[in-house]
Amino acid sequence: MQILLLKYGVEHNDNCNVPLNYVLTTSNTEKKKLGLWLSEQRTYFKSHMLPLYRKVHLQELVDKQNLFWDVGEASRKQKEAKWKKWYDYLMAYGEEHGRDCNVPNSFVVTLFDQTKVRLGQWLSNQHLLYVTNKLPQNRRYNLQKLVDQGKLRWEDNDSLLFKVDEAK
Repeated sequence: MQILLLKYGVEHNDNCNVPLNYVLTTSNTEKKKLGLWLSEQRTYFKSHMLPLYRKVHLQELVDKQNLFWDVGEASRKQKEAKWKKWYDYLMAYGEEHGRDCNVPNSFVVTLFDQTKVRLGQWLSNQHLLYVTNKLPQNRRYNLQKLVDQGKLRWEDNDSLLFKVDEAK
């Protein structure tokens, strides 16, 4: 199963955190419940019952940050990495627009693989989270830094970003 886990990681950008319900069909049509297997390994690890040879192999993936023992940590790390990617898109937009990160709400970025990224909508959502105090502190800090540097304005005309409704 460890080989199948490594194969999964290769196919998923080195992310070996297999979803619980993931089932792999092998070349001989055998179904392997890889997600359940990984969940069991995590349980054995937490209860100090994971065989040493398996712990060593899995720990190598953990050390490379390709696997997390704690599913909650994996989810947090993945969400943070995704947010960082969006933030990097915002910074690239700023570089292309004279350090101005005020993205029109309807702005869409087309990536190299032709994926469409709705950067304006993402920034609008970040602003909503910001004004409702639901944006995590580290993200709030990163965006506030752009505001302080004059690269981002939270209030603008209707064609850019969004206006904060002062009445609310």
